[in-house]
Amino acid sequence: MRKVAAEREFLHRTHQSSRPLSPDYEYIGLMGELAFHKVTGEVVDLLPRPEGDGAVDFRVGKWRIDVKTARKPGHMLREAGKRLNADILVLARYSDKAEDASLLGWEWDDNMLRAPRRDFGYGLTNHYMPRSKLKQLWELWMLLEYGT
Repeated sequence: MRKVAAEREFLHRTHQSSRPLSPDYEYIGLMGELAFHKVTGEVVDLLPRPEGDGAVDFRVGKWRIDVKTARKPGHMLREAGKRLNADILVLARYSDKAEDASLLGWEWDDNMLRAPRRDFGYGLTNHYMPRSKLKQLWELWMLLEYGT
């Protein structure tokens, strides 16, 4: 995964949309995607995508899913003013000690767009929702399984 992450970082280094806000950000993101894969069996897209993935990590049925992974995930963050193609955002926590990620909760992107905005100190305004307010993962598994 580190090799794929390094390739992605190199590939997107000059893109305006690239947001390297923390060390190993591509690797951390991939580890969140891997955590989603471990639970759902959905395949992690490891192909180089010069234009990015359109903020869609997985397609499950009719749903487009973007996994947001952070070392300190106190909130789900969704950049304000940025067009995402995802319907569902999933929050994951990355642990440097375990070198692994775990899924924490999820929310509809439409609901995130109605959430308050704030700059968390990186010069980017984000819609945010406290982790404690996110939907429970079992609800997402039901949605993905039964489509409603």
